[in-house]
Amino acid sequence: MAEKRKQYDSDTKDLAAEAYLLTGSPTEVGRALNIPTTNVHDWGNKEKVETDRAIEEGSSIAAQLKDERMKKKIILIEKGYRLASQLLDLLTTKASEAKFKDIAIGFGIIMEKTLLASGEATARTESSKTVSREDMLNAARDALDEKIGKGKGKTA
Repeated sequence: MAEKRKQYDSDTKDLAAEAYLLTGSPTEVGRALNIPTTNVHDWGNKEKVETDRAIEEGSSIAAQLKDERMKKKIILIEKGYRLASQLLDLLTTKASEAKFKDIAIGFGIIMEKTLLASGEATARTESSKTVSREDMLNAARDALDEKIGKGKGKTA
């Protein structure tokens, strides 16, 4: 027999949706509220779409709600930076009492979540390869030859 799906009341859905829209992390919200991530993601996206649609239709309440979300998000980001700064200050005094690994993990989590909330990159991948002018010209010539070669014998 199929397992009955858990039903959530509208207050729980609203709380999860708002928390997701503020933090940007359905995983963290789901874990905190013991709700599947997919539910949190779906409820948050539905709320965002409904708010955006209401704004387009001229709803001042929806616009105020969106502004309020942005203000709360800014406050959350500022608190994250302050907390990270406080952890750095404590690092010198508490380093002897805590394991370096624990301090590093805590600091890393706070910084990553703060950067994520502020729209900054949390990972960076870079690659660079020096290509000579001659190599670029040869590659362009090969591509052109291939295109011309493929075009031979074809009729429009």
